[in-house]
Amino acid sequence: IAHAMNFDRVIETVLRGDYERMQTFNEGYGDYDNRSIVARGFDLDLAREHFARAGFVSRGDDGILMRDGERLVVRVTYGNPTSTDRLVVLKEEAKKAGLELELQLQDSASSFKQLQEKKHQIGWMSWNGQGISPTYWEFWHSDNAHKPQTNNIVNMDDPEMDRLIDQYLVSTSKPERIDLAHRIEERVHDSGAFIPSFRVPYT
Repeated sequence: IAHAMNFDRVIETVLRGDYERMQTFNEGYGDYDNRSIVARGFDLDLAREHFARAGFVSRGDDGILMRDGERLVVRVTYGNPTSTDRLVVLKEEAKKAGLELELQLQDSASSFKQLQEKKHQIGWMSWNGQGISPTYWEFWHSDNAHKPQTNNIVNMDDPEMDRLIDQYLVSTSKPERIDLAHRIEERVHDSGAFIPSFRVPYT
């Protein structure tokens, strides 16, 4: 799905070049940022290759990939109408890869509630960064998976991720915390559960 998202097209057109592509889950924390990670780019061949591995190989009359009569459709839940024009561009570009995005605009409270209750397929949202170092426990620790009203909206349940986050929480060594933050970001990236979209570097 990440390879079917043409964020550069949105930046060039709708956002008129004022935004940049995010690369990782947390950015803007100095040494804690893992600058070796590059977000997955728009690549139709790679997107179709991954979809084929999941069994979506034939195309319907509308160009959307099919598997045993099932169309490749994912619902995108969002709660801010100003995102609609961005998502419409992503939707049109994703069709080139054979993926249909079904856009579900709700009011912000209903959207957030659906995400926290894990009743979404894809959540389009942002988190506000705080403090002088990134936080991970609420978003990625299994303590917050498979239960409603938590911020682990992707239900990440990974023992190795838990171990890294637990170590990060108790470490008092800045170099160790930086190393752990880099390793956690790598694990987030490798999981594919989070697709970085945009950042506004001047705010």
